[in-house]
Amino acid sequence: MIVALAALVVSVAAGWALWVQPLPDPELANRKQLILWLVTRDLEAESPDLHARLARRLDEEFHSGIDWDQCGGLLSNSQRARVWDNVLILLKPWFLDKADTYANLTPTEQEAYLDRQIETIAVWRGAESLRPDEIDSEAPRESLMQHVFSQIETWKERAEPPQRERIERFQTALQKRWFARVMPKLPFGLGG
Repeated sequence: MIVALAALVVSVAAGWALWVQPLPDPELANRKQLILWLVTRDLEAESPDLHARLARRLDEEFHSGIDWDQCGGLLSNSQRARVWDNVLILLKPWFLDKADTYANLTPTEQEAYLDRQIETIAVWRGAESLRPDEIDSEAPRESLMQHVFSQIETWKERAEPPQRERIERFQTALQKRWFARVMPKLPFGLGG
């Protein structure tokens, strides 16, 4: 009995030590640790600087893809909701960083850069599978991109004039490039 109690105490202590152990700085985190940042932390309570560093690292690490459905299958409902909320928080620093980078590119570099961002957005749209069910099922659920574009106006309003201009230029260029990529795939003239 004493041995079993001691084993239980040791296992609980070990679990507690693993649970409260701080995660590494996002810039040093591996793929698993980056996911743990999204699953275990309330990023609302973290600093804007940490948001920016985490958004940058997630962009680097997961640009080539992530299986959101598989990740979601391993998470509880509350963990899925936490990941979704955290992704929404990280959209602002991600977008502002991309706008700043875009502003410093030459015109010949800009198209490839926009294409890469469109591909990244396609990867992160998969996070929509983690979005918690809405209480009011009659209300339409906002997609990740709807959320971004609804927030851009707020970000512009709160930005200083130079940053506001960079946001607007990047937003316009991204929308135009996305449309240029989608246009050739649309079935115009079919069935009409």
